[in-house]
Amino acid sequence: MKYFENISDIVVELSEESFSSVIVWGYPEFVSLSLLLALCYASPRQERRFPDDFLFGAATASYQIEGGWNADDKSNGDKAANSYNNYARDVEMMRELGLNAYRFSISWARILPNGLANQINEPGVEFYNNYINEMLKYNITPMVTLYHWDLPQKIQNLGGFLSPLFPEWFEDYARIVFQRFGDRVKHWITFNEPCEICFEGYGSSAKAPILNATDVGTYMCAKQLVIAHARAYHAYDKDYRSDQGGWGIYAEPIFSEQGGFPKEFVERVAKNSEEQGYPRSRMPEFSPEEIELVRGSADFFGVNHYTAVLISATEHKHWFPVSSLYADADVGMYTLPEWASSASDWLTFAPNSLLNSLSHLRNKYKDPVFYITENGWSQAGAGLEDDDRISYYRSALNNVLDSLEAGIKLKGYMAWSLLDNFEWMQGYTRALQENPRSFTKRLFEAALLILNTNHPPELCGLMKGIEHCNCIGEMKAVVLSLLLALCYASPRQERRFPDDFLFGTATASYQIEGGWNADGDTYNNYARDVEMMRELGLDAYRFSLSWARILPNGLANQINEPGVEFYNNYINEMLKYNITPMITLYHWDLPQKIQDLGGFLSPIFPEFFEDYARVVFERFGDRVKHWITFNEPREICYEGYGSSTKAPILNATDVGTYMCAKHLVLAHARAYHAYDKDYRSDQGGVCGITISVNWFGPLTDSEEDNFAAEIQRQAEWGIYAEPIFSEEGGFPKEFAERVAKNSEEQGYPRSRMPEFSPEEIEFVRGSADFFGLNHYTAFLISAAEHKQWYPMPSLYTDTDVGTYRPPEWASAASSWLKLAPNSIFNALTHLRNKYNDPVFYITENGWSQPPGSGLEDDDRITYYRAALNSVLDSLEAGVNLKGYMAWSLLDNFEWMEGYTERFGLYEVDFESSEKTRTPRKSAFIYKEIIRSRTIDPEYEPPTRTMWIDEGH
Repeated sequence: MKYFENISDIVVELSEESFSSVIVWGYPEFVSLSLLLALCYASPRQERRFPDDFLFGAATASYQIEGGWNADDKSNGDKAANSYNNYARDVEMMRELGLNAYRFSISWARILPNGLANQINEPGVEFYNNYINEMLKYNITPMVTLYHWDLPQKIQNLGGFLSPLFPEWFEDYARIVFQRFGDRVKHWITFNEPCEICFEGYGSSAKAPILNATDVGTYMCAKQLVIAHARAYHAYDKDYRSDQGGWGIYAEPIFSEQGGFPKEFVERVAKNSEEQGYPRSRMPEFSPEEIELVRGSADFFGVNHYTAVLISATEHKHWFPVSSLYADADVGMYTLPEWASSASDWLTFAPNSLLNSLSHLRNKYKDPVFYITENGWSQAGAGLEDDDRISYYRSALNNVLDSLEAGIKLKGYMAWSLLDNFEWMQGYTRALQENPRSFTKRLFEAALLILNTNHPPELCGLMKGIEHCNCIGEMKAVVLSLLLALCYASPRQERRFPDDFLFGTATASYQIEGGWNADGDTYNNYARDVEMMRELGLDAYRFSLSWARILPNGLANQINEPGVEFYNNYINEMLKYNITPMITLYHWDLPQKIQDLGGFLSPIFPEFFEDYARVVFERFGDRVKHWITFNEPREICYEGYGSSTKAPILNATDVGTYMCAKHLVLAHARAYHAYDKDYRSDQGGVCGITISVNWFGPLTDSEEDNFAAEIQRQAEWGIYAEPIFSEEGGFPKEFAERVAKNSEEQGYPRSRMPEFSPEEIEFVRGSADFFGLNHYTAFLISAAEHKQWYPMPSLYTDTDVGTYRPPEWASAASSWLKLAPNSIFNALTHLRNKYNDPVFYITENGWSQPPGSGLEDDDRITYYRAALNSVLDSLEAGVNLKGYMAWSLLDNFEWMEGYTERFGLYEVDFESSEKTRTPRKSAFIYKEIIRSRTIDPEYEPPTRTMWIDEGH
């Protein structure tokens, strides 16, 4: 028997004597050999090195990390989201990773609020100056993108990328940026991903502005974009480069020798256009002057690369609108089933795709300088052990080394992304609608391990043998991925919540304040409640005002000053400890006089509510910046007016829900417009509404069940959301038609659902700065099965669907509450796509347990972890979600259920005169999630004694 002193000797022996036998082995033997070869990394290694001047960095974009929920159209820098306050931490993360460079974008609207160059927002300029200076302080090279998909609204209103004036506006903006930052920034990128801007925004309905002009939108946009790029490039080249010494970016019109659009494709589009009856080609031409202006207008080629697709002239074709970009291309696209898949259906692990792309571009465009400006891998709900992502990064970076060795002028690599961020209308996770680029700093740290890795020549030789070994066939990429994954000990991957993401808890005045000595008694214990917020490390606290405590008779002629003083004390106590108050104006406690005057069914109700709102804005708006008009309209209208579940128990099943719904959304709009017109400019806050959004999905994939689920969603929350957030306004069309049809059949002279006048539609539409949603569970909807009895006529006989929940879904103490997988993600992505990407806050989410269940609430912890992982999935999908409020801070009065259901992170002893609060185990878990901005499924609190962290 032959013995070896170390594993590298085995590798040498195999490479010299035995490796050729692999071709006759079966697959199990080969995998075993692969596993054995992985052990070679324990040996001393020869380095395959990146050049010392190769830039390693990470990438983000302004709209995706800076926020905008309190930026008031970005007209003033001091109203921006928390990125303004976190840039130093971002740079610290860059330093932790040892980055050479950082690619980020500047928000056009933050520099020029109305898009034009006549008004510069100096605080916005100051923010970017601070950001750039902080990077340079630590020798981190800033690489700045001028436009990464956040167009000022005024520019879009004036025609956006389809306007011939767009290049002029872009040059004006670019000149200001070059003037203000060019003395320190030496790497400039004009546009990020023109295809996504032009095809997805103008040639389809995938991204803003959702023009969906499939025939001409892409091509018109493409022409104006490359001209705008060239104008910015030449402005820099002529007026700034000599002093500042920096660079510029973009393909055929810019990098080819002949210029203009690609000849073969131009001819195809022209031919198709003629056959389709167009008087001229749908693709505009460049004039000779424009060709000359654009050609050569770049110092480097920035490549965002993720995957590969195999193309066929005849097979694997898909349907696309005629006429459109892909109908013009008229090819089939295919990816091999053995290519490993990510969470995005478009993103697969394609071997050598980076090398193939760069080699092709190098040969086609005469050897330009390249930077890889984005590269990454998506996962959804996969936990912290992301070996697939690590394999992807290692393979990609090995491909980078291959490209360098092939002589490609590749100068840098930017991983997407440094930190979790907002990802537009489509995320990179297919289940999350296609665009996940939410890769936290820890994943990039894992990818950069390769920088300190040496490849033994023996293994490299064996891998070359594997590369050309015909016996491997389709398993080649899989085995290579396995080898790479086994060669390193991968660190734990963190999926992080953004630093400016608001973590909080929620309560309501009637449920905790008390009117007698029987409930939470916050009226006398608010200081202790704020102390509990500090113990948890909350960023925010959502609570409601009692209308009757401010205006005892409901009208604005009499203000209760002691009630105002209480809320002032409460708010001030929170702000003393940097806890953001998020206030709900109405959470189910209507003054009796207002109910006596008709309540929500009175056409005068919106006037009453506006009067109350104005008093509140005047008294507290100098400190409160987040306003919610109504909590859960469905519960107010259906349970209070359309059934007998909640006060006022009107039980007008035929018309109560719909009449209430109309007046409620009108009241909301009046309060919103009052704030927008008379308070926002001085107070600088935002105003939205909170709607109960449990998820309703189809029981089967049938067309009938899908339509039934949509009808149920429209009835449950669409009749409140549609008038405010939809583009057309008014009640949901399909459900309104169904109610009208039912009403006629039932003998009503008109529909039981009232209509909005054109003036009311216009008044209500768009009257929210954010969409607040209370989410707890989900239901599966069937068009034919699982139907229950309801009064005729009523909301649920109008929907006429069945509801079902699988028995394996875990149950809470509340009969309606079950742990439904992915329900937050399903609800948010649906709403995001339906309502054109609004800002969201989850304003309630929680789990109930029965009294006496103790402090060890593991079921609640399981629920919160699942919910917050679904929140992370939503963030990675590009949902514009800004905060999460757990229900509830403490046990409280739960309406018709009284004290039989406990939702609190803190247990309340309702038998004690002090209403003693004691933290449950879930409070410690939530505290750690907030502190770390991550979810550790293995975390156990080290103690059951609560404490307040420094800084809180």
